[in-house]
Amino acid sequence: MAYVASLERYSEHPLGRAVVKSAEDAGVALIEAGDIEILKGQGITGLMDGHRVFAGNRRLLEAEAAGIDDWIETRAADLEKAGRTVAFFGWDGEFHGLMAFGDRIKSDAAEVLDSFKQRGVATMIVSGDAKDTTAWVAEAAGAGSFIAEALPADKTGIIERLQAEGKVVAMVGDGVNDAPALAQADLGFALGTGTDIAMRAAAVVLMNSSLGKTLEFFDLSKKTWRIVRQNLFWAFLYNTLSISLAVTGFLNPIYAAVAMLLSSLSVIGNSMRLSR
Repeated sequence: MAYVASLERYSEHPLGRAVVKSAEDAGVALIEAGDIEILKGQGITGLMDGHRVFAGNRRLLEAEAAGIDDWIETRAADLEKAGRTVAFFGWDGEFHGLMAFGDRIKSDAAEVLDSFKQRGVATMIVSGDAKDTTAWVAEAAGAGSFIAEALPADKTGIIERLQAEGKVVAMVGDGVNDAPALAQADLGFALGTGTDIAMRAAAVVLMNSSLGKTLEFFDLSKKTWRIVRQNLFWAFLYNTLSISLAVTGFLNPIYAAVAMLLSSLSVIGNSMRLSR
């Protein structure tokens, strides 16, 4: 536990934070680590007490260790089918243990995804987690489809492919591995509880991390665009009539100035409907 927690304190990944907090709560003394390497979409490695320590997913396990026994593989698979995220750790080329992480699906996730579906918006979960874990989450949340074991570059590539097909893509993310995809998306939402790099990459930060705010954002955007078009239409019509009357002499300069003021006030008044 000391090795893994000491390593994970250099990571911004939410699971790494959970490991460090658990160790601190248990009173575990952390060890100084060096030669830290964060491998996006895989995990983290470093040197401690002369040992090369690693913690991460299967990709990192395969790169760092000879392998694991069949019964451990079976146990890991069972955990993933139950919706758990499994991380492996060890040192000096040997596997020493695994950790299983669970998280509650946001209470409004299924409702929000269903609302998007009713609006004709296709939804997809793209995750770096194992296939069974991602499948469990996608089914529980009611996502239209899912892609698992996606590296940061894979997430960006998926968005680029959808954009090349003429689709407008919005993405919600919170992790370091989501940052490139959030920047690539036409509209990126970062959760306020996520990493700093994700919030910097996104166009919108959901401060209370409620997925329902994405629906409110789209509703507000549509309402804003509708009011902008109304303002342009009425301003054009109003000014066209006023200028025509002024040029032909049916409207003296004083009344023309008042008409211009009323035009501006009508635009302001219509725009104030957004605050309701």
